[in-house]
Amino acid sequence: MLPQAEYTEQHLPGAVTTDEDQQRTAQILSRAFGDGLLFSHEIEERLAGAYQAATVADLAAVTADLPAERLAAYECEEREQRLRLACQEERHAEVGSYLRVMTLLVLVWLGMAVFGGAWNPWPLWPALGWGIPLFLGRRRDTASASLSIP
Repeated sequence: MLPQAEYTEQHLPGAVTTDEDQQRTAQILSRAFGDGLLFSHEIEERLAGAYQAATVADLAAVTADLPAERLAAYECEEREQRLRLACQEERHAEVGSYLRVMTLLVLVWLGMAVFGGAWNPWPLWPALGWGIPLFLGRRRDTASASLSIP
């Protein structure tokens, strides 16, 4: 559920909810139940209301009486998790590209070595030139990502 200040054009109170909005609200309700803010009979009613909500205003009504600071904390934690996941996906793509290119270079080098007799291990230079910043930058990126969450 988006805090009131973060409503965008697609999340105006009269806008139709998406499955993602409903699931996010259900997660917030589950967290609130886990934190002891809701009783077991309340969670069932509110989850039903979240999944049956037609508009963003209906979703807001389901979480209206929960403490605003808790909702903001839940949103912040969710944003951190999304950012962490996006960084991991980006890192996997970078490492995958690196490994594919290095495999291609090693194959070219082996072909040149077998058929041309040139056994100079030249793929080592691009591997180091690209690999060192890629793998050492990983630690720096994760440290700075944890500090600069929007």
